[in-house]
Amino acid sequence: LDLTGYLLQAKVPQHDHLNALAPSTTNTVRVVTFLDHTNTVHIHFAILRLGRQGNVADNWDRGGISVAIDPATGVLGAGVLKPKYGGQWLEVHPDSGVRFTGQQLPYWEEIVALCLQAARVLPKVRSVGWDVAITPTGPVLIEGNPDWDLPMVQVHTQGYLQPAIREQLAHLGLRFPERTLPPVSLRDWSVRLRERYRDRAFYRRGK
Repeated sequence: LDLTGYLLQAKVPQHDHLNALAPSTTNTVRVVTFLDHTNTVHIHFAILRLGRQGNVADNWDRGGISVAIDPATGVLGAGVLKPKYGGQWLEVHPDSGVRFTGQQLPYWEEIVALCLQAARVLPKVRSVGWDVAITPTGPVLIEGNPDWDLPMVQVHTQGYLQPAIREQLAHLGLRFPERTLPPVSLRDWSVRLRERYRDRAFYRRGK
């Protein structure tokens, strides 16, 4: 067997808490950090990705669930599917039947500390989405993503360009229009995107 050019790694065992929610995938936390002009690290977003039965990855683009995390506490909020998978908002995992909303993630303080430390190691990459697996003995850093899938994380907020983030970006010479879209609730956006994908699918079938 020629393994030249390949790297084999052991599968990371996940905490029983995550196994109870979605046992078929290694479910990772994505923490988006930002290193500002004073070299202070901020957490802009935090989500948990939960995989679906039959999948080997927890990716949102493959039908996984994006679940909000309160960055201050590690408590889970509502989850949402990507619009092309229906865009439904969920509080219970549809495969395991386990309610995730309101649950406390284990090792949350350690997860935050790990991501803050990682952000300081790469000061030239100011905005990174860190993927972290939670094992029985603590968090393990899987990878860092400079393209951290803005829609997947900001769907749980009122948008990325909030005043505090605008101010942080402005110090680095990045400025944006005060308003690019009319105000709309997140759930309204979810409905609109779902209808858009439904119409597109209907159009394709019609052709």
